[in-house]
Amino acid sequence: MEIQTKPVTQYTESIDEQVKKFYLDFSREFKVEEIFNRPEEFAQLFDRVRSCIKPRTKYRAVKSLGVIVLYIFLKTRGTLIPLPELLRHCQLSYGNFVTGLRSVTARYLVFNSRNKKSIVESYITSILKSFQLEEKVIQNALLLLEYCYPFIQFTKEEVNAAVVCTLTLIVLDVKGIPMSDICEQAGVQQSSLGKHISKNIVPRIGVKNYISLSKSSNSIRKALELKVKLHKVDKRSFNVIRLVKTKRFKKHSPLISKVLELRRNNASLEDISQVTNLTPYKVQRILERKL
Repeated sequence: MEIQTKPVTQYTESIDEQVKKFYLDFSREFKVEEIFNRPEEFAQLFDRVRSCIKPRTKYRAVKSLGVIVLYIFLKTRGTLIPLPELLRHCQLSYGNFVTGLRSVTARYLVFNSRNKKSIVESYITSILKSFQLEEKVIQNALLLLEYCYPFIQFTKEEVNAAVVCTLTLIVLDVKGIPMSDICEQAGVQQSSLGKHISKNIVPRIGVKNYISLSKSSNSIRKALELKVKLHKVDKRSFNVIRLVKTKRFKKHSPLISKVLELRRNNASLEDISQVTNLTPYKVQRILERKL
């Protein structure tokens, strides 16, 4: 007599489980406080976006659509993760991401009605806080945004934030934070930043004989001081700020010293990240520079 056995059923994750796992992996990697413990919210957004896409297309798969929805999820909440870091984490090329984003947002029209100015305000705050600049610097940046926004409103939010942060540092004469560091924080190209300032800002504020951002900074400062009434800031505090933290990870920074000390004691990237409150990616960048 032949004994029949039931076939072993292999367990496969549902779409919802895959989506939540994708989100949790990201949140553990980047440790962004604003998006902790929101897998359900992310899964709901994923479902809404996915329902707008035609069946049997590659952008319905979690692997392809996940990073696009994550970008939408972060941006609409004003949470800044530099796009290069996001793509590196998801192992996706910039070209494929842009193609996918355009295809998805052409159908998910809600994204196109987002409050861009509010997002730029959040980005500016995030960038300037990363350099531990005082609150009055951020307030001045937001005043500059009010004046400049009509000139730059049709540009990407990340570029707008980088433009305003750079102008803020020029007007307040903050030293020690290069334009390249602002661009790295915003996830934009330095050439894009310079282009938008020279094309959209310089002609509007009346700067004549503009040469470059660095060589014409005094002219930009004087022009903006006449256009925008800013809060007074104690410039003596900037010396302390520069020693605490810059993206170039200066050797005298206590934060960098702590990272190197922990690494010498054979601590893992995850352990160093927990102690210093840096992302594993930033810890790795410090170690790669061999300071």
